[in-house]
Amino acid sequence: MQKTNEQIISELQELYQKLGRTPKRREYTSNYVASKRFGSWNTALKAAGLEVVTKRKDLTKAELIELVVKARKELGRVPLSKPEHFPYYRQAMVKFGTWNKFLIEAGLQPNPNAEIKYTDEYLIEKVQQMEKRLGYVPHTRNNREFPHYNLVLTRFGSWKNFIEAAGLTPRNVGKKGYKYTNEFLIHSVQEQAEELGRPPKTKEFKHYSILKTRFNSWNEFLELAGLETYQEYKKQIEED
Repeated sequence: MQKTNEQIISELQELYQKLGRTPKRREYTSNYVASKRFGSWNTALKAAGLEVVTKRKDLTKAELIELVVKARKELGRVPLSKPEHFPYYRQAMVKFGTWNKFLIEAGLQPNPNAEIKYTDEYLIEKVQQMEKRLGYVPHTRNNREFPHYNLVLTRFGSWKNFIEAAGLTPRNVGKKGYKYTNEFLIHSVQEQAEELGRPPKTKEFKHYSILKTRFNSWNEFLELAGLETYQEYKKQIEED
């Protein structure tokens, strides 16, 4: 069911109250729908009575490094690639290739505490929750379904050991009649977009051949998932 203009405006206003500032495009999951419905992202913000954020200046590599080192001191930890940690993270990723390469160039260790905070209990609880949501146990052939797959192999030795430790039974991936639901496809592309920090391209989405038979176009599929197209993302990067 499509969102009404009133719903979009209400959601933007609620997000503003939650953040304490005007939300950025990527912080509103239906940003593509809002932009298309109102003509542009800024017009949608104005319709919600919110202040339009001015464009950020283009920073040099040296300036980005100086700022991330400063952010490290202020946060007391290495910043993550998200706006609340480092507002210029997109520029950094474009100029250095990846967030980790940027951190290394700045003399910082990428996510030094990442493995510490993910206990075995946390990982097990996470896969149990995912099994309930998806309706099946994630498997190794689709390890992107589980974001901490590599960490699991380090801790448990194998995916099978991990699944058994979680009290789950691995599914038979070759089982006749298994189908990917539209909800699964949408959830998968949303997770991949979160993983990449941008909307994926068609060649990057492993289930693209399946969704071609379900949706009229890739862009329509992304819109249903509340994502912008890769072209729109690139344009936004250039404007930031």
